Amino acid sequence: STYSTSPCNFGAYSTDNGADWSPFPSCASGGNYSNNGGTIAVDASGTTIMWSTAYNPVQFSMDDGATWTAATGLPYGAIVYSDKVTPQTFYAYSSDSSGGSFYLGTVDTASGAAVFSQVNGALPVSAGCYNSGCGVVDANFAEAGDIWLPLGSSGLYHSKDGGVTWTQVVDVPYANSVSVGAAAPWSHTQSVFLYGEAAPSDVMAIYRSDNDGESWIRINNDEQQYGGPSVIQADPRIFGRVYLGMNGRGIVYGDPVSISR
Repeated sequence: STYSTSPCNFGAYSTDNGADWSPFPSCASGGNYSNNGGTIAVDASGTTIMWSTAYNPVQFSMDDGATWTAATGLPYGAIVYSDKVTPQTFYAYSSDSSGGSFYLGTVDTASGAAVFSQVNGALPVSAGCYNSGCGVVDANFAEAGDIWLPLGSSGLYHSKDGGVTWTQVVDVPYANSVSVGAAAPWSHTQSVFLYGEAAPSDVMAIYRSDNDGESWIRINNDEQQYGGPSVIQADPRIFGRVYLGMNGRGIVYGDPVSISR
């Protein structure tokens, strides 16, 4: 099915790094609700927009939001994320009381179809999320198929093959949110930021790993918890910088006091 509703009050795009914004000519069906507009993901080429709405199937557009077409193969309510390197490639995680499943989707631009397939059905359920990014996929902006998945009290999971196989990250008993950032000057491995619990501190805090989760360092202290972030976003260009959305307390960012190996 193809959807087109106008005007669209809850979707816009920018072609100049956010300086100016243009509303979509139309909304995906279900994306114009005042209480929940859903989420939007853009593929690595910038030509396909995938809109996960709260009440309708996932829909995509290849004409800057003029028309929307339903994707197939996803359970109702799934949220879609894009691979940051491979064009026309998307991911989705969905869970219920029986467990979690991961989906890989591709868009055939010639036929105008987006098809998702379940590539892993053995992930645990996300639980105890502390109103944060639990269950939210974070794709490495520098490496295709490299994905991180925080699942709250179920821990932190990492895939390097587009979600087909997963490894639970040791020494991370609790993972609320995760974000991939710039690599250290001495490394080619992107840093990973975590809001959760990690050894050796094992307290709820903000951590960074510079070796793919093999070890973690705490980067905040007890006086700088800010009530716990609802979202974290690492800077892809500046090593060590991370932005924190603080549950209505504004946005803060942190930088390393010094950079040393």
